[in-house]
Amino acid sequence: MNDSADTTAQQPWATMCRDHGDRLTWSFSDGDSVLETLTGSEAARWATALAGWLQERTSPGDRVLIGLPYGSTFIAALLAAEYAGLVAVPLSPEMLDHSEALSPAAAYIVSDAEPTVVLTSSAYVSRFQGMAEHIVDAAALPRQDDAQETPPREAGWDEVAILLYTSGSTGAPKGVQHTRRSILSEMRVCTSLWQVDEGSSVVSWLPLSHSFGMSVGFLGPLLAGCSVLLMPSAAFIEAPDRWLRLLATRHATHTAAPNFALDHAIRHGAAQLDDDVSLASVRTVLTAGECVRRDTVEQFHATFAPWGLRRDVLSVHYGSTEMCGVTCSRLEAPVEFISLDRASLRRGCAEFREPGAEGARDVPSCGAPRGRVRLEVRDAQGHDLGEDRVGELHVLSGSASSGYWRNPELTGRQFTSSEEGRWYRTGDLAVIHDQQLFIVGRESDVIIINAMNYDPADLELSLREGADLPQGLDTCVISCDIDDRERVVVVQEIPDSMGKRQRAGLRERSVVALSQSHGLSVHEVVLVPPGTLRGDGIGKLSRKAVARRYLEGELGGDRARGASSGAESHAQAPSFTWPQDLGLVQERWVVDTGRRSPRLGDVLLVGAEPETVPAWREACAPFAGRVIVASDDQADVVSREATSQHVSTVLDLRGTHGPWDAETMAASWRMLAALAQQAGDPPAVFLVSSAVTPQARAYCEALVGFERSVGRVVPDWQVHPVVIDEEVLAGSAWRSQVAAALDPAAGATMLSGEGLMTLAGERMSPDSAEPLPSPEGSWLVLGVTGGIGSSIARWLQQAGASIVGAGRRGLDDAGESLRAAGLEGIDYRGVDLGVPTDLSALVASVAAERSLQGVVWAAGPGPLPSMPEADPREVDMSLRLRLDSAAALARAAAEAGATHILWCSSTAAHLGDFGSCEYAVGNRYLAALAANGLGTSIAWPLWAEIGVGQEDTDKSSFMLAATGQSPLPPHEAVGVLGQVAGSSGRSMAVVKGDVDRVLAALPSPRQGSGGARKTSGNGPASPEEGSRQRGVGEIERALADMLHELLRLPVAEVALDVSMHDMGLDSISLVELSGMITEQLGATVAPDVFFSHPTVKALAEHLVQRVVRSGPGTDESPGGPVAAPALRRRSTGRAAGAPLPPVTSAPGADSDEAEPSPQQLGPEAPASSAPRSQQPSVDRRVVGAGVVVSGMAGVFPGAAGVDELWSLVREGRVALGPVPVERGPWWGRARGAVGGWLESVGRFDPLFFEIAPREAEVMDPRQRLLLQEMWHAMEDAGVGPSVVSGERVGVFVGAESGDFEAVATGTRSMTANNDSLLASRLAYHMDLRGPVVSVNTACSSGLVAFHQAVGSIERGECDVAVVASAAVISSDERYLAMAEAGMVSGSGVCSAFGAGADGLVPGEAVVAVVVAREDVARRCGLGLVARVSGSGVNCDGRTNGISAPSGEAQKALLRQVWSRGGVDPGSLGLVVAHGTGTPLGDPVEVNALVDAFGGGPVGSCAVVSVKPNVGHSLAASGLVGLVVLACALRDGQVPPSACCEPLSSYVDWESSPVFVSRELGAWPGAGGLRRGGVSAFGFSGTNAHVVLEREVGWDEPVPAGGGQGPVVLMVSAKTETALVDSCRNLADWLEREGEDVRLDHLAVTLALHRFHFAHRAGIVIPPGSGAVGCLRRAAAGERSPDILRGVVPAQQRPNPVLAEAAQRLWDELRAQTRVPGADTVQAVAELYCRGYEPTRGAGDAPCLGGVPRYPFASDSYWPQPPAAREELPLGASDDVEVPDLRWIDVATNVSDKEIAR
Repeated sequence: MNDSADTTAQQPWATMCRDHGDRLTWSFSDGDSVLETLTGSEAARWATALAGWLQERTSPGDRVLIGLPYGSTFIAALLAAEYAGLVAVPLSPEMLDHSEALSPAAAYIVSDAEPTVVLTSSAYVSRFQGMAEHIVDAAALPRQDDAQETPPREAGWDEVAILLYTSGSTGAPKGVQHTRRSILSEMRVCTSLWQVDEGSSVVSWLPLSHSFGMSVGFLGPLLAGCSVLLMPSAAFIEAPDRWLRLLATRHATHTAAPNFALDHAIRHGAAQLDDDVSLASVRTVLTAGECVRRDTVEQFHATFAPWGLRRDVLSVHYGSTEMCGVTCSRLEAPVEFISLDRASLRRGCAEFREPGAEGARDVPSCGAPRGRVRLEVRDAQGHDLGEDRVGELHVLSGSASSGYWRNPELTGRQFTSSEEGRWYRTGDLAVIHDQQLFIVGRESDVIIINAMNYDPADLELSLREGADLPQGLDTCVISCDIDDRERVVVVQEIPDSMGKRQRAGLRERSVVALSQSHGLSVHEVVLVPPGTLRGDGIGKLSRKAVARRYLEGELGGDRARGASSGAESHAQAPSFTWPQDLGLVQERWVVDTGRRSPRLGDVLLVGAEPETVPAWREACAPFAGRVIVASDDQADVVSREATSQHVSTVLDLRGTHGPWDAETMAASWRMLAALAQQAGDPPAVFLVSSAVTPQARAYCEALVGFERSVGRVVPDWQVHPVVIDEEVLAGSAWRSQVAAALDPAAGATMLSGEGLMTLAGERMSPDSAEPLPSPEGSWLVLGVTGGIGSSIARWLQQAGASIVGAGRRGLDDAGESLRAAGLEGIDYRGVDLGVPTDLSALVASVAAERSLQGVVWAAGPGPLPSMPEADPREVDMSLRLRLDSAAALARAAAEAGATHILWCSSTAAHLGDFGSCEYAVGNRYLAALAANGLGTSIAWPLWAEIGVGQEDTDKSSFMLAATGQSPLPPHEAVGVLGQVAGSSGRSMAVVKGDVDRVLAALPSPRQGSGGARKTSGNGPASPEEGSRQRGVGEIERALADMLHELLRLPVAEVALDVSMHDMGLDSISLVELSGMITEQLGATVAPDVFFSHPTVKALAEHLVQRVVRSGPGTDESPGGPVAAPALRRRSTGRAAGAPLPPVTSAPGADSDEAEPSPQQLGPEAPASSAPRSQQPSVDRRVVGAGVVVSGMAGVFPGAAGVDELWSLVREGRVALGPVPVERGPWWGRARGAVGGWLESVGRFDPLFFEIAPREAEVMDPRQRLLLQEMWHAMEDAGVGPSVVSGERVGVFVGAESGDFEAVATGTRSMTANNDSLLASRLAYHMDLRGPVVSVNTACSSGLVAFHQAVGSIERGECDVAVVASAAVISSDERYLAMAEAGMVSGSGVCSAFGAGADGLVPGEAVVAVVVAREDVARRCGLGLVARVSGSGVNCDGRTNGISAPSGEAQKALLRQVWSRGGVDPGSLGLVVAHGTGTPLGDPVEVNALVDAFGGGPVGSCAVVSVKPNVGHSLAASGLVGLVVLACALRDGQVPPSACCEPLSSYVDWESSPVFVSRELGAWPGAGGLRRGGVSAFGFSGTNAHVVLEREVGWDEPVPAGGGQGPVVLMVSAKTETALVDSCRNLADWLEREGEDVRLDHLAVTLALHRFHFAHRAGIVIPPGSGAVGCLRRAAAGERSPDILRGVVPAQQRPNPVLAEAAQRLWDELRAQTRVPGADTVQAVAELYCRGYEPTRGAGDAPCLGGVPRYPFASDSYWPQPPAAREELPLGASDDVEVPDLRWIDVATNVSDKEIAR
C-alpha cells in the first residue's frame, strides 16, 4: 500500500462525512415513507460528540456493541466508535426483537465480544443489564460538541475497526475481524467495482450487520459521498414492491438483492406496482449469495421491463464475511453463463455442455479479479489447478479480514500467509474459465439457503432433539442442487422393524423439527436401512458422498417428499394426542331468558317492501319515536338521511325478502361502510332476515360476521343480526315480535318457535367429533396451490385418495407451486372460482370422469383493508366467492353424490376480522353451510409457516395474541383434521392457546331478568378470579347501560367524558344510580362519590379499584359476583372482540384516582397528567426565577385585537360613542350615553367549548368572551398541548360583579352569572390543575389578578398562568348609579390629566395575558413580550371616604414595588397611569408618582392614560393599560395621551420628572433596556402597580438558516367552516406581512403551539411556491398532493407505530442544517391529517407572534328585547346630541366641546 493510501486510511470516517457535507446522506424508510435522514455534516457532528463521550470511558481497542434499530443513531454510533479508536460490534436488529430478552445468538455475541460499552435504545437497555460496564440509550447522549471538537483517537493501520459476526443461524456465531486497512480496501472495491460515485443513489434493504449489506449501505457511500436509503429486510420480505417503489422515488442507480430476493420480487412485486412507477434510473442490481439462475435473470428482466428497467442491470457479486467484496461481473452487460455437466461436477470435473442440454447446469460468471485481488482454484493438496478445473477457491485480497476473534485455530485453518499476502480458503468449489470466476458448489458441508449459512451438524442435532429419531442410527442432512436450486434433504437410517405408520410419523417429525427450529423447508426425507450411510458402519460419514449417492439414485430406501415452500408433508400419524393448549369450540343457538329493553329512538327503515311499511310502522311504534322510510336503498342515501334525520336506529330489512346472495350482502356492507364514515356516532343497526331455506339460513347467520367486526371500524358500534325462522314467519304478528326483540344488549337474535334465542360459545369435545373414513376415490381440492389446500391435498393423497386440484391459475402458472408442494402428479384444473356456474360445471365434469367422494374448499383471499379503505368492488368479488360460489359448490357436490364436503374457514368467523367485515361474513357463511347440514366446517387459526389465506400475517398474529392464541403447528393441524373431518353437519373452530380465554370472548347465555349479555366485544375475566374482575372498559359499559335505563337516553347520548349531571342526572337519580351500582357491580357507593368522579370514565376508573379490591367476604362489598355489564357503544375505543387486560395490572391499581395515560386522551381536550395532581406537596418556589409576559389578546372599543388597540392609542384616536343598538332596549333614555362599548357582545361559539347553546343564552357575556379571549391569548403565547399537559397552568381573573341578570330575566342558573365561574370555565374546559382564582377589587381587579399570578409562579404553585379581566355593562343600572354619584363625565369626554376633566367615561373590554416563568417560557418556546420587574398591591386604609384615593398609599406602593424589584425610578420611560379623567383623582395619582420618584431630571418619564381612547373599562382597565405598556416596550414608542389639553393646574409640571406625552415619540433614553410601569386603583381602596421591562433583542431569535425547503402548514378546526376560515385568514395575514414571515417558523408555530382538532388540512408549500395561493386553494376546498385534508374520528385510538413515525419525520423536517425532502414533508402532512401531530423538541423554534387566531363562530346569544322601559335621565344632558361611534383624531386640535358634540 503506498503512502498516499496510508494517509487516506488514517482519515477518520467522521472526517470523511464532514468533507462530503450534505452531499452524503443516509435516509431510513419503513418501506412506505422516509422516516429520517442524516447528512454527512450532521453525522460528523454527532459522531465526534459521541466519540468524546466514549473516549472518556474506554481505552483504545475496547469493543462498543451497537444494539440499535437501523437509523441515524446506528450510523452515528458506528462512526463514533471508529473515531474513538474502538472496535464496533454491530448487532442485527432482528436479534433484539426476540420475546422479552436477547436472542441466544445475540447473547452469545455479547459474551464473546466482551464490550465495554453497549449503545442501544431505551427499549432495549434492560436486555443488556450486567453485560457491559456502560449500557446507555445512545439517542440520549450528546449530539454536538459544545466546546472544541473532540480530536480522533490515534489508531494503527492494522487495528481492528469492526467485528462482524456470522449469522449464527446454526451453531455459535463467529466474530470476523476487519481492520482499518481492509475496510479502506473494501471501500475502494465498492466504488471501483460497482462504479459508485458522488452522483449515485443507493437503495438497500440488506442488514448492516451483514458484510454485503455493510458494503452496499455504508462503506461504499461513505467513500463516494452519495445518498443512500436503507429499509428493513422485513419490509422487503413482506412486500417487495416497497423496494421497487423506493428505487423509483429515490431515482436509485444502485441496489442489491440475493438470488432468492429476485425470485421473491418477481412473484410478489410486479403485481403491486402502478403504471407510473419508473425503474429507468437503476444502473446496477448486485446479486450475491446462492448463484443466480439463468431463468431468474431472464424473468427479472422481462418482468420489470415494462417499468423501464434496463435489460443488463444485474451484476453477480462474489464475497464473504471474511473477504468482503472479491469480484463482480461486468456492469451494464449481460450476465454470462457457462453450461457444465452435472454428473461431471459431482466427480470434480468441469465438462462443458451446450446450453439447455440434458444434464447440463448453467453457472453464472462472478466476473474477473481486479486490482490486487488474486484467485486460485486448488486441489486437496493445495496445488493451483489453473483454468477449467474444479477445486476449492482461495482468494488473496486487501479486503481480507485479519482472522476470527479469539479463535486462532480457526484462523490458522482458513488463512494462510505467503510472500504475496494472506490467502483465504473459501470452502467454495469453483472453476476459472477465460479468467472469470464461476462458483459451482461447496467444498465444505455448509448449507446456504436464502443467503443464510447453516451447519449441517447443527441441523442434525435439532433433528435428534426434536424429531425423536431412532437411537444409535445415523442421520445426515445434505444440500443438493436440484433444478438449479439448493434443496435440503434429510437421510435417516431406520431399523428394519419400523412399520409404515411409524415411518410416516418420523418423516413428519423431521420436517416439522427443521421448520420450527430453523425455518428450513425440507425437499425430501429418505429413510434407509442401518449401515447405509457409512458403508461398513464404522467409517467416517461423508456428507458429500451421501449427496452424490442421493443425486445418482443409489440410496434407494423409503422416500417421501416434503414441501419446499415451508409447508411440509403432514401425513396423519397413527394416533394423535391432543395437546393441552389445543381445543375445539363451537357456537349454538340457546334460549334467551334475559329481559329485553328495546329503546329504538327515531328509526330509519331500509329495504322495506312498500306494502309492508304500515305494518313495520305499527310494530315499531311502542318502542320508537319517528319511523322514517329511506327514500332509496343506496348506501349514500341511507347515510345522508340517517344523519339529517338524526336517527338512533337503522333497520335493514332486505334480508326478510331476499334474494339471500352476495349482492344483497354487499349492499348491506356498503350501507354500513357509509354509516361508519358519517360524523359523530353511527346509529345502531339491526340486520333483519328470514331463514326460509338452508341457503337463506346460512345467509342469516353469516350476518354475525358484521357484529363481530364492526367494533374495529367504530369502537363499540352496535350492529346485530336478527334471524326469523319459518315457524315465526307463519304467524301474523311476527313484525311486532321482531320490534320487541331489538335490544342491542342481547346481541345476535333468532326468533324461533322455542322463543327468543341467542348465540353461546362452548367447548366441543374431540371425542364428539367424527374422523374421516379412509379416503377412497377422488377428492376435488379447491385452492390446492395455497398453503392449507396443498397440505390437505397431500394428507388425502398419502391416505390413498386420488386428488383433483383446482384454482384460479392456469396449469403453467400453478406448476411451480404444485412441484414445491410435492403435488406435481395430480390432475389440476384451472377455473375461476368466483363464477358459480363455472364451479358447478367443474364438479359435474369431475364427477362424470371419476368417483367423486369429497370436496375440499380451501380457496379465498385474505381480508381486505378496513371498511373506510376497502374497495367496494373487491368486497363484491370476495362475497361472491364465499357466498354464491360456495352455495353453488354445495349444490353441485350434492348432485354429484359426493359424501363429504370440507369447508376450510377462519376463526374470524367467530372472533371477527380487522374491520373489513366481508372476511368474517364470508367465513361465517361457510361455517353456517355446515351447521345447516351441508358438510363439515373447520375454522382454522393462523397455521405456523403457512397462514390461513390471510395475507396480513402481522394482523393475524396480533389477533391471535389478543385472544390468547398462538399459531397452529402444521403437524397438529393435520392431526386435528384426521380426528374431526368426518363430522358432517358440524361447524367448529380450532383454538391453539388459551381456550378459556377464547370462549370468554364469545357470547355467553343471558340468565334471568337482571342479566346483561356478554358479547364477543367483551374481554374475558381470568378463570381464577371469575366475573368479579372487570377492566375499566367493562365497568364503563355497565355504567352506560345503567344510565341508558335510568335516564331513558338514546344509546348515542351516553358519553364517557361528559358530566353525568349534564346528561340529566339529578339528586334523586344519583341515589338510584348508587343503588344500581351496588346491586350490579357489588361495590357500595355513596351518592357523594359522583361529585369527585363526575363522568362515566372517571367513575369507572374509581370503581374498578373497588371491584378488584373487594372480594367475597370482605368489608368493602358483598361477596356475590358482579353482573357482566352490557356492551355499549364508544365506551373505550377498544376494538370489539379484543380482550381486556387483567384488572390486577391496571394502572393506578392502588389509588382511588387512577389518572388516564396520555394515549387515552382525545385530540381536542388538553389533558392533565397524573404527576401534576398526585405529586407530593413540596415547596416549588424558584428563587430568582423571572416571570415574563408571553402572549396577549382582547377585544376593546373600536379594536378587535391587541394590535388594533395599540394602533388606536399611538395614533391618538378615540373610540367612544352611544350604546350599541342590540343593548338599547335595556338602556331606556340612557341609550345615548357616551362610552367605550364593545360591539356584538352576544356573539359566541358555545360548541367549541362544549357548552350547550341553551346554556350559552343565559351565560354572563363576560364568561363567554373571557373563554374566547383567554384561548386567543394562549394561542398568541404559544401555549399548546405539551404545555397544558406538562406544566402547571393557573387561571386568574379580575372582575367586578356583573349585571347580566338584569338582562336575562326569567332564567335561573347557579353557574350562568356566578363571578367565580369567570376563571373556572377555562380550567374546567382544559382540565387545568393549577390555582384558579377570581378576584374583585373594583377597578384594580385585573391588575391585582396579574400580581397574584406572578406571585403564584414565584412561589412555585404554577408555571404558566392565564390572567384576564372583563367589563361588560349590559344594562343601564350601573351607569345610572355612577351618574347619580357624579362620577360620569357630563361632556362625554375623558380628559385625563386635563384642566377640563369632569369625570370618567365608562368603557368595556375583555383582555387576557399569559405569564410564565422565564425558563419555562424559553424551554417551551413561548412568546417573550416583556419581563415582569416587579408588582405589588396595597390598600388606602382610612381616608376621607371609602371610595376616596390616598396619595400616600399610592406613593408607598410605587416605592415598595420599585425597591423589591431593584428598579431605579430613573430607568422608567413610561407609566400608563390609572388616569380616569376626574378633576381630583388624576392630580392625586400624578403627584404621588412625582413624590415616589423623589426628584430626578425634569420630564424624564412619560405618563399616559388610555381611558380617553377607549373609556374606563373598570375591572379590566389595569390589564388594558398593561397591554398598551407591553406594546410600547416592544416597539420602543411612547404613545400620546389623548384629550389632555390644557393640562391640569393641580400638578407642577414644570419641575416634575414626569410629563404627559401628547404626541407619538421614541422611547426616552439611549440604553438597551426599556422599562415602564402601569397602575390601577380601585374605589375599594386596593391599589396595584406593575413594572415591565424589555431589553432590545431580548426575545429569543428565530434559528438561523432554514426556510429554503418545503414546509407543511398544519391547520385544524372543530368544524369545516372554521377550517376554511382559518386557511383564508392565514392567507390574508401572509399577504399583509409579505416576506417578513419565515414559513418554516410559521409551520413550527402551527404544529407545536396550537391545539389540533378533528378537521385538518396539511398544506405542503414547495420551495418557491406562494404560500398565499396554496392557502387560498385549501380554503376553496381544493385537494391535491400538496393539499391534504382529513377528519380525525373523535374516539380514534392512536397507532403507536404511526405516532412514532410522525414524530421521527417531524424531527427530520425541523432540522435546520439541510433542506428537507418533499417526500418527508408530504408524509408529515398525510400523517397529520390522519391524527398524528408532532410534539415539541429542544431544537424547535419558539412561537411566532401575530399568527391569526382561531375563528370562533359568531352566532348571537343575546336575550330577546323586553317590553318598553321607562326612559330615565342620564348624566349627559338631554340637549347634548351624542354622535354615532366615530374616530376622533386628536392631532387636529379639536376642542373638548367639539369632541363632546
